[in-house]
Amino acid sequence: MDPGEVKKVSIPVEIKTLHTTPNKGFGSEGVLRIHLLEAQNLIAKDNLMGGMVKGKSDPYVKINMGDAKFKSHVIKENLNPIWNEMYQMVVSGPTSQEIQFEVYDKDLDSDDFLGRFSIRLIDVIRSQYTDEWYTLKEVKSGRVHLVLEWVPTLSDPVRLDKVLQLQSLQSFQNKTVPSAALLFVFLERAHSLPWNETFYFLVRNPKQEMLIIKLSSSWDQAMGSLVVSVRELLSKPELVLDQWLNLDGASPQSQILLRTQLKVGDMMC
Repeated sequence: MDPGEVKKVSIPVEIKTLHTTPNKGFGSEGVLRIHLLEAQNLIAKDNLMGGMVKGKSDPYVKINMGDAKFKSHVIKENLNPIWNEMYQMVVSGPTSQEIQFEVYDKDLDSDDFLGRFSIRLIDVIRSQYTDEWYTLKEVKSGRVHLVLEWVPTLSDPVRLDKVLQLQSLQSFQNKTVPSAALLFVFLERAHSLPWNETFYFLVRNPKQEMLIIKLSSSWDQAMGSLVVSVRELLSKPELVLDQWLNLDGASPQSQILLRTQLKVGDMMC
């Protein structure tokens, strides 16, 4: 090598991505609401005197779809029970799923079967709102009254006050409060490590709630935390915050690349 020659050395430089790259389906989920209202003409399982005297049943309902499972309260000694309960879930799986309903009579030993039926999720999504009686199968009599809602979500903060107003007018026996919005979270990188995880949360009131993120190692060592006010998203374009954020309780260089997106429920209001 010539003494006067300057040797060039290439040093790789990491280019820091400014924004996240979630998959195309990010933020497309909707909310399924099931209003379990009442039932009629259920069969009596608690017969007296060996069946000579017709008794009652203590009915309750099991609801299943995928990993989501719900169970109503037991109504004592009633063949025409009124539940007025509401259940809600975020639907992210295939629309070919079915919602399964099974009615039972609560007993001290084993519960007695009072009938079942199922509803295709795709039918609920297509109709968006259904108020209907469903006949129980595999039994002599009985039917269940449901209201089913498919609540799509929109990046429209103007609708929020109307949704919250409608929410305040609704009351259910199981104390469930309808969500006003969905919060979608995509964590792409943390501490310069790839993470690529998606989360979603039902939000009752975006004006009051906080998103709290705590990172820890596999051996439960704290790696920092972050608090994001959901209200802050209401003033962002498309209700989206997508950037690097500093972690509290960590070194000054510790950051996470995060996308948070709020969508308001498109309720019938």
